[in-house]
Amino acid sequence: MPFSLQPKARAAATGSGCRAVVAARLLFPGSEFRVLRALQIANFTSSIANLDPTIERTPPPDTPAPLLERSPDGLTTAEIAARLAQGPDPIPDLDAAEQAMAKLVADDVASRGSLGSDPLSLPRPDRKPAAEHAAAAA
Repeated sequence: MPFSLQPKARAAATGSGCRAVVAARLLFPGSEFRVLRALQIANFTSSIANLDPTIERTPPPDTPAPLLERSPDGLTTAEIAARLAQGPDPIPDLDAAEQAMAKLVADDVASRGSLGSDPLSLPRPDRKPAAEHAAAAA
């Protein structure tokens, strides 16, 4: 069985995984083991979770606003694009995610920061809820 409660002696390396662990170590010292463990668990649970019919699935929202409500620490453009992607084999659209976030920033629903070379979208603590924003946009 490939899953163990013990850390792997040697993790399968990927560029994205490495960057995530290094970013965690730099931004939140001491959190790198939790990030590595989460990546290890995700490596073995993703496809199993997709086969479980009892798990409630939420379709991607029309805008990133609800995503920011569930992610108070912010999301990068790539994370937003991945979560907005639709279809049986979703392909993230970075440009569309960037445009959607620019609109939320212009509407004063979100603010921008940076994380490495990628913009980090943050929810504004004083912003209106996503449901209000969707109603105002309609």
